[in-house]
Amino acid sequence: MLQLALVVAMGVAIRLVVIPVVSGSSYGVVDVYSVDKQAAKSILDLVNPYAQVYVVNGVQSAQFVYLPFIPVYYAPFLVLGDIRYGSIFADVLIMVSVYYIAKSIGRGQAIYAPLLFAILPVSIWLTSVSGTNIMVGTAFLALSVAAVLHGKFRSGSLFLGIAVATNQLVVLALPMIIYYYWKRGRLYEFSIVALVAAAIILPFLIISPSRFIYNVLEYQFVRPLQANGSYSLYSILYVALGVRLISWVRVGSVLIIAILNVLWISRRIDTLVLSIGIMLLLGAFILPVNGFWNYFLPSLTFFCALIPRLICELNSRIQSADKIMAKN
Repeated sequence: MLQLALVVAMGVAIRLVVIPVVSGSSYGVVDVYSVDKQAAKSILDLVNPYAQVYVVNGVQSAQFVYLPFIPVYYAPFLVLGDIRYGSIFADVLIMVSVYYIAKSIGRGQAIYAPLLFAILPVSIWLTSVSGTNIMVGTAFLALSVAAVLHGKFRSGSLFLGIAVATNQLVVLALPMIIYYYWKRGRLYEFSIVALVAAAIILPFLIISPSRFIYNVLEYQFVRPLQANGSYSLYSILYVALGVRLISWVRVGSVLIIAILNVLWISRRIDTLVLSIGIMLLLGAFILPVNGFWNYFLPSLTFFCALIPRLICELNSRIQSADKIMAKN
C-alpha cells in the first residue's frame, strides 16, 4: 500500500506542477475545458446544461455533447477553483483501479500498472494541459472492473452505472462485462447499473428529450468532419478514397467485434481486461466521424493494467530460453 500511495502522490504532483507551467503558453486548454466549466456552473445554478448557450473563444454554441454526470462531477471542483482538479482526482481513481485490476490477474508486480499511468504523457497532457474530460468516465469504468474482478459486484455495478452516465464509450465495454456477470451467476445485480444510470440521466432527458438525444447520441455520428479529427476510420477512408462510411456500417462492424470478444472470453474468462481494452480501442476508432486521440485513453488505461502480466510473461520466456540454452 505504501508503494501505491507513493506512486499516486507522484502522479498527482506531476499533474499539479504541469498546470501552472503551461498556463498562458501556446499549449492551452481546449474548448472542452471551457464548455465543461460553463456546464458545471449551470449545475451549481440549478440550470439544465442541455438548454444553455455556451461561449467558446467568442463563438456561441447551443450544444453540450457530454453525458450529464460530467457537469455534476465537475461542479464541486469548479468551487475549488479549477475543474482540472477533478480530472486529477479521476486519474487518482484510475491509478488505484489499475493496481487492483493488475492484482486480480495475479501475475507480476501490480505496482507497475499505476506507475505507468502516473507518468503516461497522454494522461498528463489530457488532464493538465488540454483539460479534457475523458478520464472521468474512464475512472468509473476502471473502478467497476476492479471491484467486479475482486468479487464486489454491487460496488462494481454502482460504479458502472455512474460510468454509463458519464461517457458514451463506456457502452462498448458492456457486452464483455455483462457476460462476466452471467458467467459468475451475478447477472441479477446488473440491474443496479441500469437503476444508477437512469437516476442520473432521466432528469435531464425528461426536461429536454430531443436536444438531449441529438447532442449526446446522434451528434457523434453526423457531425461535420474536422481537420483535427483524423484518428477515425471514417476520416481515413474519406481523406484517402473519398468514401463516406455510413453510420449503420460502423455500428454493425462494432457489434460484430463485440460478439467476437464475448466468444473469446467465453473460452478464456481471464481475457476480460484485454478484451475490454481492445473493444474500447476499436470502437473509438470505428464509430465516430471525427476521431480525436483523447478517445484512446480508456483503452490505454486497461492496457496499463496488463503491463505487469506482460512483464511477467516476458521474464518467464527469457528464463525458459536461458534454461534451454544452458542445457545445450
